[in-house]
Amino acid sequence: WKEVKTDLNAAAETLYTSLECVRIAAILLSPVMPQKMQLLLSQIGIKESKFSQATTIGILPAGTAIHKADALFPRIEASILTQ
Repeated sequence: WKEVKTDLNAAAETLYTSLECVRIAAILLSPVMPQKMQLLLSQIGIKESKFSQATTIGILPAGTAIHKADALFPRIEASILTQ
């Protein structure tokens, strides 16, 4: 967050690159967790994706709005694990 205060354009580029990494990871994990990865992709504004898009950077439109979302994998309380 220091970068936001000193260089807003660099911060935007960092966040964009991070979202592209999340998008690519979601596509690659979609055969293993199809529902969760579809939910993740929709949270970052991707309605449709193809496996071949995992090799392309720059699919997300610049300025894509990201909204607060629920956790994909809710925390499991330790008390449940010890039962």
